[in-house]
Amino acid sequence: MESYLDEVRAGRRQPTHEATAVLLRGVDLLKRLVESPDVPLAQERQALEAALARLDQVVGPPWRFTFTPPHGLLAVGPDPLKLLAGLRALGPVQLTCDTSRLPTLATYEPLTPYLSWEATIDGAVARDRVEALFDWVDGGWSLTRQEEAAPSAAAAQTAPTPSSGAATQTIRVPVDKLDQLMNMVGELVITQSMLGEVDPARALAQPRIAKISEGLAQLARNTRHLQESVMRLRSQPLSIVFGRLPRTVHALCEQLGKRVTLQVTGEATELDKTVVERLGDPLVHLVRNCVDHGIEAPGERLAAGKPEAGTLSISSFTRGKDVYIEIEDDGRGLDEAAILAKARERGLVEPTAELSSAAIAQLIFLPGLSTARQVTDVSGRGVGMDVVRQNVRSLGGEIAITSTPKRGTKFTLRLPLTLAIMEGQLVRIGRRHYVIPLLCIVESIQPDWSLLQPCGHHQGYRMRGELIPVVDLPARLERLSGDNRHCLMVVVETDRGRVGLLVNELLSQQQVVVKSLEQNYGVVSGLAGATILGDGSVSLILEPNALHDADRLAA
Repeated sequence: MESYLDEVRAGRRQPTHEATAVLLRGVDLLKRLVESPDVPLAQERQALEAALARLDQVVGPPWRFTFTPPHGLLAVGPDPLKLLAGLRALGPVQLTCDTSRLPTLATYEPLTPYLSWEATIDGAVARDRVEALFDWVDGGWSLTRQEEAAPSAAAAQTAPTPSSGAATQTIRVPVDKLDQLMNMVGELVITQSMLGEVDPARALAQPRIAKISEGLAQLARNTRHLQESVMRLRSQPLSIVFGRLPRTVHALCEQLGKRVTLQVTGEATELDKTVVERLGDPLVHLVRNCVDHGIEAPGERLAAGKPEAGTLSISSFTRGKDVYIEIEDDGRGLDEAAILAKARERGLVEPTAELSSAAIAQLIFLPGLSTARQVTDVSGRGVGMDVVRQNVRSLGGEIAITSTPKRGTKFTLRLPLTLAIMEGQLVRIGRRHYVIPLLCIVESIQPDWSLLQPCGHHQGYRMRGELIPVVDLPARLERLSGDNRHCLMVVVETDRGRVGLLVNELLSQQQVVVKSLEQNYGVVSGLAGATILGDGSVSLILEPNALHDADRLAA
């Protein structure tokens, strides 16, 4: 592989799509060598040399393919039988089904997969053609040559090679220790808040006031430094998720007959490990959407005066306390007419409604909306973009889209650096204090009650031409009934649009340590967690997406 790449660098060879497929197979071989020393290296090396010499696919022993659909696949993905049918299109396949896990009628769950399959595939089929069918399925399948030996139980231990002075020294830290350290930081933040409750006006002596003030300032500096240090410990580079995207793009190009140049920058940008772990699936889906829907086929691009190969750019950068990820293609852009027509056909938009380009772009995040003419393994079911937005918002972030016809589309993700500590708006509802996540707040207003009018089963508020539902939080959360004319309204953004929340009083904005209700008590609809305030009292954190449905809060 190095010899071939050296010839490419020297200009004696031109990189081709076929050569890329062979090199990827070599990467797979290297991974297997790391896992086990028992790989038949001589035979695989001969096969790679022959393939690189003629840039053709190697006919090897039959493939052994196993597939046990992971839990949840039926809810978000295609029928496994359609995936298996794609195997038959590759060539001769012997397929057997394992029915040993079939449930009884009493234990049957419609969306739980109970079957698994094993297939023998013709050895002439290229590995990447099989992987292209199942690349997006997260686990549950494997592809090996039938003659491949299983990895040994224990690989031989080798002495570590002394690193040079310029090498970065690293240490592996168990996640549970990091979580414990993060909890300690949370307690320190709470202590700082408690000391902040000291009223200097009630102190007995001026020197004591100065001492308390000095101590508070020092505690604030130490808390901030410790918090930033722990966040760095928990942080991981985005290269962990960016690294899987080139293979995904290559497999999609093989499947769709397209050519795409992938440009990735900002891989060193770091995020909290929890965010990085949950970011993989949304990013893969956005990339698949750009390659499938955005970038045109080579012939269509040439006819439009564009290069035959499309460009897909992925970049990330930090701005303030947020990380931004941009996914941009130079394809055809959004077909606004088709999107609006499909939305009207599905009853998602009124037939006479006139929408701006920005509003039409937001329609692609609605469930069940797809403009694909036929259903394939890549797209066509209208399942995906709505889930992407839900996943991003569950991480405390937002996703935006901009598109220019015939020029391309850009998705912008804004994500918080950490989920353990958040910025919140403290409000009073009745006698209790609640926290509303600051990121979801659009504005706070003193309502003009003449603009209140019926909106379905609830009240609505006419604000700048838009009728938004109003949730009376004092009545819903504290069972307070009566005149709410003295309430303020906090307008928040949710998955289903904007909502006006009535509160009795706006208090301070502050950082809060998020404590899990699910781990310490149980799941409570409408609540995202809890926190401890400076006076030692517990305050509940409201879940913006659940606030849209007032009936859920009533429960």
